[in-house]
Amino acid sequence: MEINCGAIPVSLLEAEVFGYEKGAYTDAKTAKPGLFEAAERGTFFLDEIGHMELALQVKLLKVIEEKSVRRLGSLRSKTIKARIIAATNLELEAAIAAGAFRTDLYYRINVLTVQVPPLRARGADITLLAQHFLDLCARQYARPPKTLTPEAEALLHTYPWPGNVRELAHVMERAIFLAGGPCVQAADLGLERAKAASPVVVESRGNVRVDFSSGVISLDDVEQQLIVAALQATAWNRTRAALLLGLSKETLRYRMEKYQLRPPA
Repeated sequence: MEINCGAIPVSLLEAEVFGYEKGAYTDAKTAKPGLFEAAERGTFFLDEIGHMELALQVKLLKVIEEKSVRRLGSLRSKTIKARIIAATNLELEAAIAAGAFRTDLYYRINVLTVQVPPLRARGADITLLAQHFLDLCARQYARPPKTLTPEAEALLHTYPWPGNVRELAHVMERAIFLAGGPCVQAADLGLERAKAASPVVVESRGNVRVDFSSGVISLDDVEQQLIVAALQATAWNRTRAALLLGLSKETLRYRMEKYQLRPPA
């Protein structure tokens, strides 16, 4: 079983996860088991758990600790046994500091952590993934197989990939149609060369890495990357991000406008 905690309204998310009894609310005409019950003796994947509302975090913690779930509108609890896997693109430590994530839930689910690096940090994997998507698109659209030129590979490695693997897949899908010969040229990728990887990178756990070998470092670059990291860690909640950065909300708003920072669609 799986659910995206950030894609469903909180009222529906509670019903989906925990289930409900007939008459629990206006449209509950029949009883329905929740995803926890459906995942009995299996795995329940909670995607984007960092976006879960605090009220639901309390209920989730109770289920994990007591190993039982109670449907909405029910007086009885049912024992469950399921493996929980959670994923998030937020820095949960920063979300805890901003009051957006519960400390007790974090330490309850943080048993085995797997850090997945962004695509721009994957090194040679970028070429392997790009060729995989090229081969996949060639078969899907009945096109001749194509390979990447050295110039195209170099461009793939300098591009920052804000959209990660999904963006790479779409770029390769476009290239399979634009490339006129057996090789994909750099121009066929449709990427902006100017958007090279930033010399300032905010790593996991908030560490800041600066590559001084790239030349003069702008303080604006450092400030912009820190603001973006704080906004991502708080799901673009300006009030919480301002607290993390030690800024007033108005100062943060001004600097967001200065760097033209907008929440993702």
